[in-house]
This record gives sequence, C-alpha cells and structure tokens, in this order.
Amino acid sequence: AKTPALLRIVGDGPERSAIERDIRALGLDQGSSRAEVLGWLSAEGLRDEYSPADPFVLASQRESFGIAALEAAVAGLPVIAMADAGCREFLDAEPHAICRDDAQLSQAIARFIDDSSPRPSSSAMERYDWTSVLAAHELAYERAIARSSVAGAAVP
Repeated sequence: AKTPALLRIVGDGPERSAIERDIRALGLDQGSSRAEVLGWLSAEGLRDEYSPADPFVLASQRESFGIAALEAAVAGLPVIAMADAGCREFLDAEPHAICRDDAQLSQAIARFIDDSSPRPSSSAMERYDWTSVLAAHELAYERAIARSSVAGAAVP
C-alpha cells in the first residue's frame, strides 16, 4: 500500500483562502492523504518543518532568487522546483528536479511519492552552509584589506 501523502503549504498571501477552499472541496482536509495551509512561519518554524519533510516543492512560476529552495536544500531536502524559479544555479542534479511546466512538476512530485528508495544527501549544498559562507566572506574581506594595504603603500 502507498504511504499517505501530507502536503503542508507554508506561506501567506491573497490566494490563501482560495487554496483552503480547494483543499476542502477536494476532501483533502481529512483522511490519510491530505493538505493543510500553515501560513507564515518564522525562520525557526521553517527549520522545524524541514526536519521531518521529504521533498520541498517550489511551484512558483517565477521567484527572484529561489532562497526558500536554497534553504530547503541546505537543510538536506530534495527540491522539486520550476525552471524559472531562480534556483537552476544551485539545483543541478539528483536528488533535485527542475521542471519546465505544471505537468512536469506533477510528474516529479508523483515520482517522488511513489519512490520508496532512501533519499540521497545534499552534500553538494555544503558550500551554502553558514560556516562555509562566513569563511568565504571573511577570506574575501581579508584579500580586499591586503590589496588596499598594498595599493595604499604605493601611493605617495
């Protein structure tokens, strides 16, 4: 038997009441396979959601930077996202899926739900871990300071 799916939608906005109506109309507010809208969550609340989750789905057609997908990937979640959602640069291979349209997005989600194999880790995301990001920024500042000191010494 298939494992029931639970869709937890995080976020808030003008479409929230329409989404909640659709959930009720489809009967997804009860039973073993269901959906729920959590609304806006703090950074800590998001981390709590990432921990037990399986994939992270970014169904937005357009996103500026795909920060939510990056955060989910860094948390170790496979990400299923739209191609124009601003995350192609950092989601380049399995376990992630980049989709061109809603049909591909639906297929990727269905494949993920049907696949019972263990989830690969997102070790490629380590470069986005805060420790790595901080170290890279510190190195950039050290290089800038060294260059300015050298250039400053040469100025009469």
